Amino acid sequence: FRTRSVRKTRRYLEAMETIFLVRKLPCHEMGVGKDAWLLADAGLATHLMDTATGEGAAISMARHCLLNEMSALFEYAGKSFFSRYFKSAKGSPVDLVVDQVPIRICPLSEPGRGPWGWHAKPVLGAMKSLGSDIGILAAPVDTVRRQGKLWIVPWSIWS
Repeated sequence: FRTRSVRKTRRYLEAMETIFLVRKLPCHEMGVGKDAWLLADAGLATHLMDTATGEGAAISMARHCLLNEMSALFEYAGKSFFSRYFKSAKGSPVDLVVDQVPIRICPLSEPGRGPWGWHAKPVLGAMKSLGSDIGILAAPVDTVRRQGKLWIVPWSIWS
């Protein structure tokens, strides 16, 4: 759909949220971002990104799958899953904040400069802003590792 009206676009997105096509991911109250919208169904996202390749498409699919897995785990446990993302005034956003713990989904399995290079910077900043003692980097790794206050966990840890 094409529209220049913000109200009309929001109304469309809210209608799609009602029928479970999209999922609203609000920004944490301590962040500066606006609401983000993700497709609720990973299969639909895959179909729409059929020709997309590269790191961006892989990370987008990882976000969808991880969010769906975490949501299902909470629902099976009888709890409601309320996730948010975090965006500071400077730097990259953190994909999820669950129980004040920032989680960033990384496409790399090897560290860059420093402990996980630039992927760790937004998580460390979010930890400081949120007052969290730990941060999580979800990556395509085989084992759980700890580097200081950061935990590097496999994408599949929630499944």
